[in-house]
Amino acid sequence: MTSIRNNAYYVAAVVPLQTVLALGLALVVNNRLLKGKGFFRTAFYFPSVTSSVAISVVFLFMFANTGAINEILGFFGIDGPQWFADPRGVLHLTLDAAGLVDTTAPPATLTDHGLLGLTWWDWISGPSVAMCAIITLVVWTTSGTFMLMFLAALQNIPGQLDEAGLIDGATRWQRFRFITLPQRQALRERP
Repeated sequence: MTSIRNNAYYVAAVVPLQTVLALGLALVVNNRLLKGKGFFRTAFYFPSVTSSVAISVVFLFMFANTGAINEILGFFGIDGPQWFADPRGVLHLTLDAAGLVDTTAPPATLTDHGLLGLTWWDWISGPSVAMCAIITLVVWTTSGTFMLMFLAALQNIPGQLDEAGLIDGATRWQRFRFITLPQRQALRERP
């Protein structure tokens, strides 16, 4: 049942993070005023076409016990975890660090009952530290591909619609919310 929980955490984290990051990157590289569009499109798409082995080696170095991430955390006085070997949940670690809950003696109300063979304490643990590193890897390597899909949809939206919103006094957020997003959906539904 741990695998069901891990899959739920993986999907709940990867899908929204990947979508928001890809849409944000597509909006950045679709900007008419951006200099060096080709460079940024290539830079954002590069992790998607890079060898999985090369990316895995880079991430192993970054998230090693003496890697770059722990060095950066150490600069701020934080003792970094063993990224690929720490099975503890992020929420448990956060509650323990804040002094709110002792993870070695969890509340009995959460450990007495559960769902699908796991206690409620196990369900609310959050993704493990190792899972967070893997989620980061997946989001970083796949966002470029989804960025291209969003970019293709954004470039099919007629510029006159955005200009009409600008003339009507719509803010940038309003143009995005009421013109860009609905048009992207309408373009996807066209035959």
